[in-house]
Amino acid sequence: MQANNAFHDYLVSNCGNTLVAKAWENYRLMPVQTRSAQLEEQILANIPLAERNNPSLMDVVNAIASHDQEEAERLMRRLIRRITAALEKTIWTDRVASEAP
Repeated sequence: MQANNAFHDYLVSNCGNTLVAKAWENYRLMPVQTRSAQLEEQILANIPLAERNNPSLMDVVNAIASHDQEEAERLMRRLIRRITAALEKTIWTDRVASEAP
């Protein structure tokens, strides 16, 4: 999680957009984090092993470093879709289990 926070801090600090940096600082924005290790394990269980680090944040960093805006955006969108799908599946699974007789 520290690497995730450091990545986002670095990205915001070096994005060249002062509005983003001010919003990040003023609203104390942070990357989303799970509230427990157990919940994180449940979410990760809903991401196939082969997809967990494909793409990785390092892939995004490399795209940014090479000034490939389209690739960086494509990779971030893929990461966001993957985690969103895992979150939805985790929530749905928990909801169904809690409503079972």
